[in-house]
Amino acid sequence: MHCAIRIVAIPPGQAPLWVRESWVGLELPALRDRPEKRRTVGVLERPDLAQFLWDLMCGRVQSATGYMVETLQAVEVLDGANAAAATWWRQNAPHLLQPKRYLLFPVEVCQIAERSRT
Repeated sequence: MHCAIRIVAIPPGQAPLWVRESWVGLELPALRDRPEKRRTVGVLERPDLAQFLWDLMCGRVQSATGYMVETLQAVEVLDGANAAAATWWRQNAPHLLQPKRYLLFPVEVCQIAERSRT
């Protein structure tokens, strides 16, 4: 089941602080209505499968629990609030702006905003 999350604190990550601050207060469409535990790499990383497996073996892949949001949808919402921050994503992480690519917002920075009927 889908839901909307509200970002209530600055999320961690590789984006500059001013970009991460721009998420605060926005409502984003989460993929599921519950947090998930996922293995993640930084948004500036572009690992192929072999590199991801190497990074996993070397302990460079982190585990995090949060709400998954399709990156393209998240950046579209961000664009309405702060066009410069959305431009940062388009310029620095274009590999994430494709269907079925996700950002993981940690549970600590999220609040359920509403539940949808879809």
